[in-house]
Amino acid sequence: MAIHERDLFSTSADQPAWPDPDDDHEFTAGCPGCDATRAILSMEIELRLAVRDLWVLGWSPTDLADEIRRRTDSVDARDLVVHALLDDDARRSEQAKTDEWTRAVTMLAAAAAVEPVTTGWVARWIISRDDPDAASAVLLDVLDALVDLLRNAA
Repeated sequence: MAIHERDLFSTSADQPAWPDPDDDHEFTAGCPGCDATRAILSMEIELRLAVRDLWVLGWSPTDLADEIRRRTDSVDARDLVVHALLDDDARRSEQAKTDEWTRAVTMLAAAAAVEPVTTGWVARWIISRDDPDAASAVLLDVLDALVDLLRNAA
């Protein structure tokens, strides 16, 4: 099955559920929408891995969300990090979770009114904003801030 951008954004019952592709060959070759989907999924993975790596380095969810808010001066940026924290927490095995971490993520999500996430959440977050172009800029700012935190911690 070829995965098109329309599949990612679809909410109708007649469209297939968004799959979790394991390799690039499942995307339609040469499709601009599929290229955009690949880029969005890549950024989603980078966000999740960055918050995971910062957790390993000792950052708490609350401190991380607050730091991103300070660095970007954006509540949307903080909420995007909360989405990434939820994504990371949902994908962790029970052995890798700590009660303190999960409790903090749950509290942040409730405070920011962030719902549980599934693959494709970055795209849905961008299109849910009033200004998708500005939201895309926030996404890049958050990725930049997370990379900077990782670089400074190393």
